[in-house]
Amino acid sequence: MKKTPNRKGNFIPCSDKNIFRIMKISALLLLVCLLPVSASTYSQTKRVSFKVEQATMKETLHKIEQSTEFSFFYNDNLLVSENKYTLEVEDELITDVLEKLLSGKSLDYVINDKVIVIVPEKNQQTYTQQKLVSGTVCDDQGISLPGVTIRIKGKNIGTTTDPDGYFEIQAEIDDVLIFSFIGMREQEVIIQDYTPLTIVMENDLLRLEEVVVTGVVAQTQRKKLSFTVEKINSDLLQTVPAANLANSLTGKVAGIKISNNAGSPGADADIQLRGATAIFGSSNPLIIIDGILTEGRLSDINSEDIESIEVVKGASASSLYGSRAANGVIHIKTKRGSNLSSGSTEINYRSEFGASYIPFTPEKTTATNFIVSGGAVDYNTPSADGIYDNPYPTLTDPVGQFFNPGSYNTNYLSYSTNSQDGRTSLFGSLHYTDEAGVVKLTDGMQRTNFRINADHWISDKIKVTTSNLYSQSTIDQRAGGIWDLFYYADPDVDLLAPNEEDGSAYNVDPNHNNPRLANPLYLINNSKNFEERTRFLGHYAVQYKPLDYLDFSLAYGIDQISRNSFSLSPKGLLQADRDELTYGSVYKSHNNTTAQTVQVDGFFYKKLGDFLTKAKLQYLYESNEYSYFAGSGTHLAVKGMDVTSLEQASEDINISSYESAIVANNVSGVFNLVYKDKYIFDALIRQDGVSLFGANVRWQTFYRMSGAWRVTEDFRIPGFEELKVRASYGVAGLRPPFESQYETVGLSDGTITSPVAIGNADLKPSFAKETELGLDASFLNRFSFTFNYAHSFNTDQILEVPVSATTGFATQWQNAGKLESHALEASLKANLINSSDWNWDITLLWDRITQKVVELNRPGYAIISGGIFRIEEGQDFGTLYGHKWATSLEEVANQVPEGMAVEDYFTINNQGFVVRTTTIGTVDEEPIKIKDDNGNDKEMVIGSVIPDFNMNLSSFLTYKNLELYMLWGYQQGGETYNHMRRYMMINGVSSELDQTGKPDNEVKSAKYFDRLTSWNNSHFVEDASYVKLRELSLNYSLKENILKGFLGIERIRLGIVGRNLLTLTKYSGFDPETGKSEEGVDSNVLKFDLSSYPNYATVSGTIQITF
Repeated sequence: MKKTPNRKGNFIPCSDKNIFRIMKISALLLLVCLLPVSASTYSQTKRVSFKVEQATMKETLHKIEQSTEFSFFYNDNLLVSENKYTLEVEDELITDVLEKLLSGKSLDYVINDKVIVIVPEKNQQTYTQQKLVSGTVCDDQGISLPGVTIRIKGKNIGTTTDPDGYFEIQAEIDDVLIFSFIGMREQEVIIQDYTPLTIVMENDLLRLEEVVVTGVVAQTQRKKLSFTVEKINSDLLQTVPAANLANSLTGKVAGIKISNNAGSPGADADIQLRGATAIFGSSNPLIIIDGILTEGRLSDINSEDIESIEVVKGASASSLYGSRAANGVIHIKTKRGSNLSSGSTEINYRSEFGASYIPFTPEKTTATNFIVSGGAVDYNTPSADGIYDNPYPTLTDPVGQFFNPGSYNTNYLSYSTNSQDGRTSLFGSLHYTDEAGVVKLTDGMQRTNFRINADHWISDKIKVTTSNLYSQSTIDQRAGGIWDLFYYADPDVDLLAPNEEDGSAYNVDPNHNNPRLANPLYLINNSKNFEERTRFLGHYAVQYKPLDYLDFSLAYGIDQISRNSFSLSPKGLLQADRDELTYGSVYKSHNNTTAQTVQVDGFFYKKLGDFLTKAKLQYLYESNEYSYFAGSGTHLAVKGMDVTSLEQASEDINISSYESAIVANNVSGVFNLVYKDKYIFDALIRQDGVSLFGANVRWQTFYRMSGAWRVTEDFRIPGFEELKVRASYGVAGLRPPFESQYETVGLSDGTITSPVAIGNADLKPSFAKETELGLDASFLNRFSFTFNYAHSFNTDQILEVPVSATTGFATQWQNAGKLESHALEASLKANLINSSDWNWDITLLWDRITQKVVELNRPGYAIISGGIFRIEEGQDFGTLYGHKWATSLEEVANQVPEGMAVEDYFTINNQGFVVRTTTIGTVDEEPIKIKDDNGNDKEMVIGSVIPDFNMNLSSFLTYKNLELYMLWGYQQGGETYNHMRRYMMINGVSSELDQTGKPDNEVKSAKYFDRLTSWNNSHFVEDASYVKLRELSLNYSLKENILKGFLGIERIRLGIVGRNLLTLTKYSGFDPETGKSEEGVDSNVLKFDLSSYPNYATVSGTIQITF
């Protein structure tokens, strides 16, 4: 244990931490505010201009405060001189001005961010001993904190701690000392005597000083925002880093939904913020990475590189991004070397190894409706009663045969450094992931990422920055189209048996009940289907700061994505239920996206008396070029797996291509005004000129107005540190598809075959018009609470509308609908325990979102599986539509023969369905559908995917060096259509069919279940409520005081990580969060379960070493 002496010889205990560790801790905490440069670099580049005549030192410092962002603290005894100054300063560094003012006066200064403390020179002693208060300041780990600001409440007196965390300040008895440090909770201490103090500062759970940069003029403290921007910091992301960054967002922001449409390793996830904004089209938000407006998803980005993620959920906040932002914005900032203190270097290595598995599989029947004789099923002889009550003599384990716990392995190495003068910094990382998935014989996904971020100050006024990511991945897609073959396989099937025809592995036709279903393992083992993807993200910027209140920047960004797909089904393969061999087929495709932006910004920041003003003008140029080429063919000339060219195909040759080019010119202006740090006003306007808009409406306007009142700055409310109310209104948009404004026709061999869509020169973007009301509060130094209500109209929906045949076309893209949304969101963060050894933080998130189609300027229509989802004016968006089985006698009153009572003709059976009374317990028993008055099966609402509410609870408990983290998710209500369950019933394998051991009056025949499998009916609408353990980690850290500098290691962190470990639900499928992306709508809207790669669990061990 190190002991730091004060000037009187007393000793204050602090941990034995070297100066480099202290500097790193300080830099990390400063990072929370996302300062553009480190504090030292900031002060070095700050220039001031002012003029004073015959002014005292105090008056001169006050003049500087008025013309800059700096605040001065000093002991009045230090500035007692009556000397007067006449001074004119024009564009000089603040450090040079201070040197002139303090020269020859035995005074020095310390700059901490924008706070300047005037202190005596180290060899001077100006304090009277009887009024000298001294002490040390440490964090909750006992690490000394340099640069902590200490000031006396109500007085213009202050100081800062030295590199050892030591401070001295002249104070009176009953004075209140205020200790503040970025990233730490502010503390007040009453002086009762002159005994040396030991101050332990705690992490700022409430993050009152945290800043955001998305959707605002410039970096802004959260407490000064007038709309909602959520922030996820690196410490939370790194607790359980996900292979797909999108999954890291789940459960960490209220109002966010993540759906893994494919579920397979490397597949893109759909993200929805505060509900859907489009009837047709994706709900995925705009993703910005280090200033790059991206075109791809997050599956290429590794979590370990991320410093913070800011989430903008509604148009009231996202309107700064115009016609690309109605779905919201996710802004990702990656790590940089400039986050370290000057002269520091840090190396991090992290490795994770584990396995993935399926935690749950739907049950299958253990009985058949075929005759069982001699220890075998006679699949040629159905039982006379058609009842599934003949036990299978042998039950295999097709689940265990098909699924294989696959390995999960990631390795990550990063290097970051900041030069001695803080002017040049570098961050580099190398990341490799190998995620096998859960299907036997498949390779899953392998991804390699390489990142370089650099910053350099060319001069005190000019800074250049760059961010670069190269990603390369290979994805095995052979498991993509074979799920139905597994789900519907016979319960006694042996997938591992060899083929009797040629002795090859995995019997191609193992099923007896449905012999047309091939063995999925045979198809996987004898095919190729993969995608190779490369991606480059680059951002290059120059920042020029001619004056302390004026800033210009020029930036270029590029997102380039290349995908190559290849699939091969070789010639000569066996076929299920057929004698002939396959002819073989081959498919190849290549698509390339190049998105580029050029951005010019002018930024003004000025404090004018009690007003703090910020303004920004921006010009943004966008260019997006996309090309696609594909070819396929059948009847291959040769056998084997070595075919790589379409030249081997002789029939069904199909070549297709597609090209598009999009250009946008956008201009915007933003203004922000803060009066006395408590009244906040914000306004912006943006105009987008986009080639996707119709020729007659090429330019469109988007805007925002918002305001906030920090109530606790006007009124002292006992127990409240912060109370703010806010309101905002904003308009953002979504761009039409590329082809929608043009006339389109069908082509075959270069000849027009049919007109398709008539052009529309008046086609506008859709608009999200949102009003948001909110409240932010922090209280009792332990709790923070946020509540949002958002009401939006998503107008001018872009839909393909049928048109009159007289036009010669079938459809036209039009602005033809309106979607209304109501969103309620709440979050509560609490620090339940905070002691020297224990700390427990929890976060509770809650949201409820409802949506309705309130206007549809076209006939209602149905989508997915013959129309299970209905799009119609007045209906909830996400309505399930179909036939409903009667469950009450009132519903079948119109089906009773004349002269009979409904209770005599119908009854309700043991499954809750209405049936004919005379058929109960017989093979003729059938459920009855609701009919209209004409005797037809009635088309009606049978469910809704919209849940009652969603909740997420995260818990972070630490005891000394041991950390336990959990993330739980809960959904109440909402329904999913389980189409997979329907097909399992059709194929005779659903567990519902099993009648073994049931009383005679409850037994149901095959005829009964055949009736239930009719198309799109209420029987397969299931409650999707759930409770999930999404993330779990247990970590133990060996820190520097234990390692004692061994091999230069600063920390070793050992842990166990689990993902998607537990689901409690009544839903009978793999996962109640399943969805399907189809017909222009993403999987967060269409809760439809059919033959997709299921979400799986992962358990792994981790080690992280920091040098």
